[in-house]
Amino acid sequence: MNNDKLFELIDSTDVGSYGIYYRDAVAIAKRNSFGTLECIEDAFKYGFVKGQRAEKAKQARKRRGTV
Repeated sequence: MNNDKLFELIDSTDVGSYGIYYRDAVAIAKRNSFGTLECIEDAFKYGFVKGQRAEKAKQARKRRGTV
């Protein structure tokens, strides 16, 4: 995927209630002394964890029949 398409996809993504909170973004930045690459890695991992939580919640709702 080229960069233009990647950023179009990123910009068009609706994360709903699974977005990063400001306090979490600041914590990531402070942890990495505001270093760009380390922040990117931590932000990616943060998003991955949030995605796992979202999927787990979706599966739980599905089991309960509320989806």
